[in-house]
Amino acid sequence: MSRYVLGMDVSKKDISLALLKDNRFFEKTIPNSLAGFKEILNFLQKHNALKAECFLESTGSYSEAVADFLFDNEFVVKVVNPFKIKSFSRSRLSRIKTDKKDAQLIAEYGAVSANDPNYQKPSAVVRSIRSLYRTYLAQTKISSPCKNHIEHSSCELDKNVWTETLCEFELRRKKIVKQITDLINSDKKLKTQFENLQSIDGIAEISAIAILAEVLSVDKFVNARQLAAYCGLTPRICESGTSVHKKPRISKFGNCFLRKALYFPAIVAIQRCEQFHRYSQKLLSRGKATKQIIVAVMKKILLAAFAILKYDCKFNPYLIFKTH
Repeated sequence: MSRYVLGMDVSKKDISLALLKDNRFFEKTIPNSLAGFKEILNFLQKHNALKAECFLESTGSYSEAVADFLFDNEFVVKVVNPFKIKSFSRSRLSRIKTDKKDAQLIAEYGAVSANDPNYQKPSAVVRSIRSLYRTYLAQTKISSPCKNHIEHSSCELDKNVWTETLCEFELRRKKIVKQITDLINSDKKLKTQFENLQSIDGIAEISAIAILAEVLSVDKFVNARQLAAYCGLTPRICESGTSVHKKPRISKFGNCFLRKALYFPAIVAIQRCEQFHRYSQKLLSRGKATKQIIVAVMKKILLAAFAILKYDCKFNPYLIFKTH
């Protein structure tokens, strides 16, 4: 049986479809709505390709609805990191960028790809937690300019206005956290995971929320290294011949929200946990820079979080550090 691949370029209003069948493209543009999603089924049925694998880029809220629809209709759905498609386009020396061409590129990528994991639809509770958590981050970002105005303004009336605004943001943030914790407590498994994550030194309520919100489901990762790659904490090595020897850096090819959420917990863990402190001193004796040490601790915390979410256990520092 021939392998059929459907490439989809998703934008706010439209979705460009490109069905790759027997080395030929069949194309269609549909609206990005429930009515448009139903046209995908008619389109595939028309071309006898109801077993097609569906590939699309991860474009946040624009792509979630169509991915969920196809998943619910028992299609094989693969949501791909946009950087992969961009790199694939460069490898093809593509000089044209249109919605139609992008859909074709995604289909061509899907035809040669074999490693992308299948899309798993998150539960409604977990998706709500992620949405609220990102709203919380947006509120936090907005509150920073308020604090700057209060600190540097020479006008008392101006300070009062910004103080009132800041108080409103603080109350809103507390309300969001309360809504998130209520959602977590409504699900027995999430509640246990939430409590277990906070057993990690440095991980408090907000950090535990960030992990649950951004990981979505630990089952989509085979091991902790895959989770580290998803977080963008795996090293990026650049060496070639005798002349190119750049310093290794983290890839940052992943979830920036989760990566940022682990930074301050890593600092706290170094200060408060004997094992993390000893580990950081060991790295320091090897000549590692401060930021390198913090990133290494972030990876250790992520390793612990993976074990906790995978096996429903509490944090045990002796299991993630080698003993001699």
